[in-house]
Amino acid sequence: MLVHNAGISAAGTVEETPIDLWERMFATAVFGPVLLTKALLPSMRAAGRGRIVMISSQGGVRGMPEIAAYSAAKGALERWAESLAAEVAPFGLGVTVLVAGTFDTDIITDAGTSDHRDLAGPYAALHTKVDRRGRTAMRLARPPEQFARALAGAVEDRSPFTRRAVGPDARMLMVANRLLSGKALHRVTRLALGLPRSGALRAPE
Repeated sequence: MLVHNAGISAAGTVEETPIDLWERMFATAVFGPVLLTKALLPSMRAAGRGRIVMISSQGGVRGMPEIAAYSAAKGALERWAESLAAEVAPFGLGVTVLVAGTFDTDIITDAGTSDHRDLAGPYAALHTKVDRRGRTAMRLARPPEQFARALAGAVEDRSPFTRRAVGPDARMLMVANRLLSGKALHRVTRLALGLPRSGALRAPE
């Protein structure tokens, strides 16, 4: 089994984050896994069995404010996984995407984390709201052992492609993503994060 679990985190809006951060994010979450998979696929095909597991997150299901680079990279990982699954299934290989909810890990504090937020700039109100919600979410974070059990279960998966939520928050998001329109999802995201309403921060005329 090949597991792609590399990841870094970064805080900041699209306007605040430098392009080299985006490049580093994609190098870690997408380009590195692609290169490793390409190197191992010949031997996996020859064996006629094997599973490739991609660790995604809620940001890969729905683009989240203040972590756009991370969300974009995880979204790319998921689309790549879908394409790869169709290509390798005829050789007896399978692909699993595990969509992680909130778990008590070091990705926020010690995983290449960088903070590009200008706490006194035009997005200050947004930063305050998202930071408050993030702290609440971390207080409810699940122990990492729960995710480890889900990862171990992926070894037994035999379907060509599986996308599974791990954690109650990830499960709820995936259900909402299937049932709600894009407009409704935008509104739900705004309300859930307590974000300012549309136009609330518009410069006065």
